[in-house]
This record gives sequence, structure tokens and C-alpha cells, in this order.
Amino acid sequence: MIKNVGSVTTKGVELAGSYDFTDEWTLYGTYSYNDSKYDDDVVDATLTAPIRTSGKTVVNAPEHLFKADLGYDNGAFFGKLSLAYTGSRYFSYVNNAEVDGYTLADLSAGYRFGGNEMLEGLELQVNVTNLTDEEYVSTLGTNGFNTNADNQTLMVGSPRQFFATIRKSF
Repeated sequence: MIKNVGSVTTKGVELAGSYDFTDEWTLYGTYSYNDSKYDDDVVDATLTAPIRTSGKTVVNAPEHLFKADLGYDNGAFFGKLSLAYTGSRYFSYVNNAEVDGYTLADLSAGYRFGGNEMLEGLELQVNVTNLTDEEYVSTLGTNGFNTNADNQTLMVGSPRQFFATIRKSF
């Protein structure tokens, strides 16, 4: 069921920056702060009392998000270590059901071959997602959101995964 929860006030800031230490090493980071609150209580004709959502945090709206990448590329060898933090999130309109925040680390590394015509354009890359095998809730709201309880609306995040790619450009 979809309900109109009235207006929402959002305050926040997002910052991003990058820095090249050398021609090979780079650092990138971004941070977001989000303060989103419902302005009104929910009024429903079938209820005898309004649902007290006024002043509550909007569902699935983390207060803090952070992302950082450290990268290396010398033309042949390349790699990147990425860290991403997602703050805790509510999944009930009255903020009594919440999932914890989590941090994920990903790693990629590779090599670009060259030196002769046959190897030119050949690239080998390996990726590891969720490097530390963090257990976390990735998705909220798959079955909607409830007023004040769990609605079987959570999906677990992916475990550690390994990928290898061989590419050839012509």
C-alpha cells in the first residue's frame, strides 16, 4: 500500500575531491551528509489516530555516506583499492526498525601487455568485491515499508566475490 506521508525537509552537504600524488598514484574521496525528516504525521481515514511520523527520519535515507579510492596506474600495471561506507538506515516510518551501517572494500588489479603486435591491446584484470566478506543488508524496501515493524523488506548483500577478465582490443 502506498501512503502519502506529507512533506519532507532535507538538509545536507556533499563534498568530493581528488588528488594526484604522482603521475601514477591518485586518491579520490567523497562524503555526503543527509538529514531528511518527515514534516507531518500520516493521517489515514481508516485509523483512529494519526501515525506519528513528524520529525522522524525518512526511511532508507542514511545520514552518512563515504567513498574513497586509492588508485595506481603506470601504463602497464594498474590497481585500485576502494572503501565505501553506508550509514545505518531505518525501514519503518516511526524509526523503530533499523539496519546497521556497513563498510565495503573492493580491490582490482591488472596488467596491460605490450611490446609486440600480438600482445598489444591485451589486458588481464582481477577484481575482488567485498574483500573482507562483510555481512550486511544491502537493499531496503523490496516489499515496501511498514509503519512500525519489519515487513520482510530486507535483502542481504553479496558475499566476497572474485572475477577475472581477459580483454583484447583491436
